[in-house]
Amino acid sequence: MQSNDVDIQNLLVIMANLPEFLRASVSREKLKELVETKDDEKVTVTLRAIKCLQNIPQEHSKKLLLSWLTAMIELDSINFINIAYLYLNIGARYHIHTQTHIDIIRDFFRALKNEEKRRVIDNLREVICLFPFRERILTILPNEIQRMISN
Repeated sequence: MQSNDVDIQNLLVIMANLPEFLRASVSREKLKELVETKDDEKVTVTLRAIKCLQNIPQEHSKKLLLSWLTAMIELDSINFINIAYLYLNIGARYHIHTQTHIDIIRDFFRALKNEEKRRVIDNLREVICLFPFRERILTILPNEIQRMISN
């Protein structure tokens, strides 16, 4: 049975209202499922989720995005690169990243320990090299991350 966008939005709101430790656990599990999803389904699933995320209250989408980012940096480098490539490719193709989401990513990045920042930047450099249109991809990222990747 195919779920509709309202069902997905309701599920996202429920997830956002979970205590942080449960939300983090669900985020890790959903990210693991995404890693294991067939490539041709990843774009469809991810695009629907991002569009639904934009249609729920901002405080809920912020909680979910922060949980997702936390789970994402826990991935090994190969899976991090694959998922980051997927998200940046979708963002470039469908122009779905909002300034609010970019600001959340920037603030999350600033809160990372230096070791985590270096790992994220190293992985993002690899991701950026996978795109023939690197300059356009960089514009999706917060300015601070753009500068660090370029150095």
